Amino acid sequence: MNVVVKESYFWLQVKAGLDDDETHLCRIENTAGTGISDVNACCRGQEVWVELKVFHGRRLYFRNSQKSWIVRRSKVGGRIFVLTRNENTLAMYCAADVMKCEAIAGNDGKSFSVDVDELPPPVYVCRKPFKWSELHEKLFGSC
Repeated sequence: MNVVVKESYFWLQVKAGLDDDETHLCRIENTAGTGISDVNACCRGQEVWVELKVFHGRRLYFRNSQKSWIVRRSKVGGRIFVLTRNENTLAMYCAADVMKCEAIAGNDGKSFSVDVDELPPPVYVCRKPFKWSELHEKLFGSC
Protein backbone atom coordinates (compact mmCIF):
# COMPACT_ATOMS: atom_id res chain seq x y z
CA MET A 1 0.00 0.00 0.00
CA ASN A 2 1.36 3.43 -0.97
CA VAL A 3 1.09 6.05 1.72
CA VAL A 4 0.67 9.62 0.47
CA VAL A 5 2.71 12.07 2.51
CA LYS A 6 1.39 15.64 2.63
CA GLU A 7 3.84 18.46 2.09
CA SER A 8 2.81 20.11 5.38
CA TYR A 9 3.76 16.93 7.27
CA PHE A 10 7.00 16.70 5.28
CA TRP A 11 7.86 20.26 6.38
CA LEU A 12 7.37 19.30 10.04
CA GLN A 13 9.71 16.34 9.59
CA VAL A 14 12.37 18.47 7.89
CA LYS A 15 12.17 21.16 10.58
CA ALA A 16 12.39 18.62 13.40
CA GLY A 17 15.28 16.83 11.68
CA LEU A 18 17.42 19.84 10.73
CA ASP A 19 16.59 22.75 13.07
CA ASP A 20 19.08 22.93 15.95
CA ASP A 21 21.13 25.45 17.95
CA GLU A 22 23.28 26.31 14.91
CA THR A 23 20.68 25.97 12.15
CA HIS A 24 17.54 28.00 11.61
CA LEU A 25 14.81 26.98 9.17
CA CYS A 26 11.95 29.21 8.16
CA ARG A 27 9.02 28.17 6.01
CA ILE A 28 8.19 30.88 3.52
CA GLU A 29 4.47 31.40 3.05
CA ASN A 30 3.42 32.04 -0.52
CA THR A 31 2.24 35.54 0.40
CA ALA A 32 5.94 36.51 0.49
CA GLY A 33 6.13 36.44 -3.30
CA THR A 34 5.23 34.22 -6.14
CA GLY A 35 7.50 31.25 -6.79
CA ILE A 36 9.81 31.66 -3.80
CA SER A 37 11.04 28.31 -2.51
CA ASP A 38 9.35 26.80 0.53
CA VAL A 39 12.17 26.97 3.07
CA ASN A 40 15.03 29.32 3.81
CA ALA A 41 17.69 27.69 5.96
CA CYS A 42 20.78 29.19 7.53
CA CYS A 43 23.68 27.56 9.39
CA ARG A 44 26.41 29.82 10.76
CA GLY A 45 25.76 32.44 8.09
CA GLN A 46 25.49 30.04 5.15
CA GLU A 47 22.06 30.22 3.53
CA VAL A 48 20.27 27.75 1.30
CA TRP A 49 16.77 27.55 -0.14
CA VAL A 50 14.81 24.33 -0.26
CA GLU A 51 11.78 23.51 -2.38
CA LEU A 52 9.86 20.67 -0.72
CA LYS A 53 8.13 18.23 -3.04
CA VAL A 54 6.21 15.05 -2.42
CA PHE A 55 5.89 12.59 -5.27
CA HIS A 56 2.43 12.09 -6.71
CA GLY A 57 2.82 8.72 -8.32
CA ARG A 58 6.00 9.08 -10.36
CA ARG A 59 5.75 12.85 -10.84
CA LEU A 60 6.76 16.08 -9.13
CA TYR A 61 4.56 19.12 -9.75
CA PHE A 62 5.80 22.71 -9.96
CA ARG A 63 4.30 26.09 -10.74
CA ASN A 64 5.87 28.04 -13.59
CA SER A 65 6.59 30.85 -11.10
CA GLN A 66 8.70 28.42 -9.05
CA LYS A 67 10.82 27.65 -12.09
CA SER A 68 11.29 31.36 -12.83
CA TRP A 69 12.38 32.07 -9.26
CA ILE A 70 14.76 29.09 -9.09
CA VAL A 71 16.39 29.90 -12.44
CA ARG A 72 16.83 33.58 -11.60
CA ARG A 73 18.17 32.97 -8.07
CA SER A 74 20.54 30.24 -9.32
CA LYS A 75 21.99 32.60 -11.95
CA VAL A 76 23.15 34.98 -9.21
CA GLY A 77 24.71 32.26 -7.08
CA GLY A 78 21.81 31.23 -4.87
CA ARG A 79 21.96 27.68 -3.52
CA ILE A 80 18.58 26.04 -4.07
CA PHE A 81 17.70 22.39 -3.66
CA VAL A 82 14.59 20.35 -4.33
CA LEU A 83 14.07 17.96 -1.43
CA THR A 84 11.70 15.15 -2.34
CA ARG A 85 9.91 12.54 -0.34
CA ASN A 86 8.03 9.44 -1.20
CA GLU A 87 6.88 6.86 1.30
CA ASN A 88 10.32 5.53 2.24
CA THR A 89 12.92 7.75 0.56
CA LEU A 90 14.33 11.27 0.79
CA ALA A 91 16.19 12.56 -2.24
CA MET A 92 17.75 15.98 -2.77
CA TYR A 93 18.49 17.51 -6.16
CA CYS A 94 20.15 20.68 -7.37
CA ALA A 95 17.07 22.79 -8.20
CA ALA A 96 18.63 24.41 -11.28
CA ASP A 97 19.25 20.94 -12.75
CA VAL A 98 15.67 19.87 -12.05
CA MET A 99 14.41 22.93 -13.93
CA LYS A 100 16.34 21.75 -17.02
CA CYS A 101 14.47 18.42 -17.10
CA GLU A 102 11.98 17.51 -19.77
CA ALA A 103 8.59 18.46 -18.39
CA ILE A 104 4.92 18.16 -19.22
CA ALA A 105 2.93 21.39 -19.12
CA GLY A 106 -0.13 21.44 -16.91
CA ASN A 107 -3.60 22.01 -18.34
CA ASP A 108 -3.88 25.27 -16.40
CA GLY A 109 -0.99 26.94 -18.24
CA LYS A 110 0.61 27.79 -14.90
CA SER A 111 2.27 24.52 -13.93
CA PHE A 112 4.30 21.58 -15.14
CA SER A 113 5.41 18.18 -13.92
CA VAL A 114 8.57 16.12 -14.14
CA ASP A 115 8.69 12.32 -14.19
CA VAL A 116 11.05 10.58 -11.77
CA ASP A 117 12.93 9.07 -14.73
CA GLU A 118 13.72 12.57 -16.07
CA LEU A 119 15.30 13.82 -12.84
CA PRO A 120 19.08 14.33 -12.67
CA PRO A 121 21.10 12.20 -10.26
CA PRO A 122 20.33 13.27 -6.69
CA VAL A 123 23.03 15.00 -4.65
CA TYR A 124 21.76 13.04 -1.65
CA VAL A 125 19.44 10.09 -1.15
CA CYS A 126 18.52 7.94 1.85
CA ARG A 127 15.85 5.49 2.84
CA LYS A 128 14.05 5.28 6.19
CA PRO A 129 15.13 5.80 8.84
CA PHE A 130 16.13 9.22 7.51
CA LYS A 131 19.63 10.37 8.41
CA TRP A 132 19.08 14.04 9.11
CA SER A 133 22.72 14.72 10.06
CA GLU A 134 23.84 13.45 6.64
CA LEU A 135 21.27 15.64 4.90
CA HIS A 136 22.44 18.62 6.98
CA GLU A 137 26.02 17.96 5.86
CA LYS A 138 24.96 17.88 2.20
CA LEU A 139 22.99 21.11 2.56
CA PHE A 140 25.64 23.10 4.39
CA GLY A 141 28.92 21.20 4.34
CA SER A 142 30.70 21.57 7.65
CA CYS A 143 29.23 25.00 8.45
